Amino acid sequence: MDTQTVIVLTAAASSAVVVTCAYMLFIRYMGLRREELETAKARHHLGLVRFMTDEKFSRAITDILWRWQWTDYDDYWRKYSPRSDPDANVTRRLARDYYVGLASLVRSGAASIEQVYEMNPSGVTRYWEKMGPIAREFRERNGYPDYLEPVEYLAKEMEKMRERRGLSAPKQLQG
Repeated sequence: MDTQTVIVLTAAASSAVVVTCAYMLFIRYMGLRREELETAKARHHLGLVRFMTDEKFSRAITDILWRWQWTDYDDYWRKYSPRSDPDANVTRRLARDYYVGLASLVRSGAASIEQVYEMNPSGVTRYWEKMGPIAREFRERNGYPDYLEPVEYLAKEMEKMRERRGLSAPKQLQG
């Protein structure tokens, strides 16, 4: 074998070793990235669970759905406006902010409507059933066309998701 052939074969073998080593390092790196990604997903999911099981929100939504009673918008406003009942205003804001936050997570892709449904299948539906008429009247009277729009969006998305799964809407709660 002449020198030139030996050099070419040595270079080819060396290149093969370098490519193999680089490939092995790449595979290892990708495995670590995959593990990091799975860990990040798990942390995100746990954060979502923590958010969706917040005790303050649970108390607020229980008050609104089960304790608050009104006949129409004016009655609602007399009883629960910020001036007439500041504590009720805090309760209302807690529930609103919770569902606005969930809607934001769904819209941004940080949470799927399926995840929200799995953790709270009827919550936003019940809330919107009760607060929707108030929100629509508030929009009209105050020139605030998107008041509670994120909540309405989330309720509609839940409805679409139920339809895709062939599920009917939850029935009205009986006391």
